[in-house]
Amino acid sequence: MTSPFQLLGRMHRLPSHDKKMAMETAALLVFFRLALFALPYRSWRRYLGDPWGVGSHPVGNRMMIAGVSQWIQRVSPYLSIGRGCLCKALAARAMLKRRGIETTLFLGVQKDTAGNLCAHAWLMAGNIPVTGGKDNGDLCQVAQFR
Repeated sequence: MTSPFQLLGRMHRLPSHDKKMAMETAALLVFFRLALFALPYRSWRRYLGDPWGVGSHPVGNRMMIAGVSQWIQRVSPYLSIGRGCLCKALAARAMLKRRGIETTLFLGVQKDTAGNLCAHAWLMAGNIPVTGGKDNGDLCQVAQFR
């Protein structure tokens, strides 16, 4: 099992720009996990954006989108909190918004093998998947936020 201390050790060896990206990613993952735990949904409405927003937004810098996606995937295994799909999607959304790239957050549900509903969140920048993804045909989209 990986730990935050292993992340700190690896960050020490990174170039300056990569250290900043790793720190930003870790801070946002932890922040959103704590905020999701502590704040009611009504507090999130403004941040989530326009529900069922229509239209497509132009794709920004593909390299930046891919970079943010990679950092989310690289840092999240080191954190005991912030590993869920919604935390990853919200952190990536905040990182891309800071860089002027618009995204759409999707929420969906599916039944597991026992028949229980399981929720999933994923983030898209235009037609580029940033986190998660609707990779299962049984997944039913229930909301999207622009």
